[in-house]
Amino acid sequence: MQVLLIHYRKTMFKYKFEMLFRSIFIEKLRTKTFCKGRTFCVVKRPSLPHNHTYEVIVSKSNNIFANLSLEEWLFENRDLSKKSVLLMWKNKPCVVIGRHQNPWLECNVSKAVTMSVDVVRRASGGGTVYHDEGNLNCSFITDKCRYDRRRNLQFVIDAIESRWDLDLEINKRDDIILDKLYKVSGTASRLTRTKTYHHFTLLYRTDTDKLHKLLTSPFGTGVNSKATQSVSAQVRNMSDYATDMDFSSLVQVIGQHFHCGGLDQEFDQQRFGEIQFVDPTDNEIFPGLHKLQSDLENWDWVYGKTPKFWLKKNYSTVLGRTEFTVSIATEINKGKITQVDFTYLDTNHNDQMVNILANVRDIFIGQRFWIDDLEVLIHKLKGTVGSYGNKDLLNWILCCLKDTLHV
Repeated sequence: MQVLLIHYRKTMFKYKFEMLFRSIFIEKLRTKTFCKGRTFCVVKRPSLPHNHTYEVIVSKSNNIFANLSLEEWLFENRDLSKKSVLLMWKNKPCVVIGRHQNPWLECNVSKAVTMSVDVVRRASGGGTVYHDEGNLNCSFITDKCRYDRRRNLQFVIDAIESRWDLDLEINKRDDIILDKLYKVSGTASRLTRTKTYHHFTLLYRTDTDKLHKLLTSPFGTGVNSKATQSVSAQVRNMSDYATDMDFSSLVQVIGQHFHCGGLDQEFDQQRFGEIQFVDPTDNEIFPGLHKLQSDLENWDWVYGKTPKFWLKKNYSTVLGRTEFTVSIATEINKGKITQVDFTYLDTNHNDQMVNILANVRDIFIGQRFWIDDLEVLIHKLKGTVGSYGNKDLLNWILCCLKDTLHV
């Protein structure tokens, strides 16, 4: 009996200890959060200070490179432990890809160049979006402990619905959806150890025809890439439902909502604040911003940062009485052609075929994967067609290569 009593007491002690530990752990979870990354870190979620301030900035520029540089400058130079920033801007037509994406697979690069539309790689992840002056961009630049994408999106929805009768909601991908169907906002973030920015689009009067044309890549089948791929969605402008909605009205509604309620305060309609309109090219106010812009505009950043990918296609033709079949596999890494492999049937094996393919391979390897550069190369090769003996075979190989590379 005594043995049973001792065992019972031990069991009860162990049970009480486990319950105490569990209650302490749950309480700590309520007051702490976990950071992303391999390192496990716990930061106390503070009761936010009353002296924390909120700043609303609107860029006067419509240059995507200047505006993304302004965002990065504010991110690097503001003391975000004391102040949260809401930056808003609009751009002239441009295509903005995520940090880990492939521009050739996300949009029609050639068409963008022809239409003088900038293609830009941003520092944040996420998918590709089209910007024009019918699209408002919002960026919440904050201390990391205030990072909450869904709260930011809901804040903007509340601001918009305070003025316009729209049915907006957030889906599982953190997009804002209109009428439970149409995407009006795509979202992306950048996080460091102590701070973050969360930015997203708001389509209110975008040229959707141009959007679809530019965001349709000519590269279809025969592509092997590990780059992050965008998820397509139906889009619609909010001004289809709210005809008086424009850039100025959105900036005022969202900006004053930010001042009245911030992201952490109780909403107070009487708390109005200044909306600052700034010129990001003013070097006295934003020293060093031009260097950030220069880096963003660099070809090696926009295109050279593209993850490695392969383009593969098969071709066949009859020249004279001989049937030729060839498979072309081209590797592009860091924006340059690093490998060109030709595979052909043994029946096509002859000195002319071997000579042509070897020379074409040597000339293309190391070249930038850029339409102007490749057109120059192809033109030069066509000019030397007589030295290869079989001009029809060379011209056909070049046509196949042009088709593979979409030159």
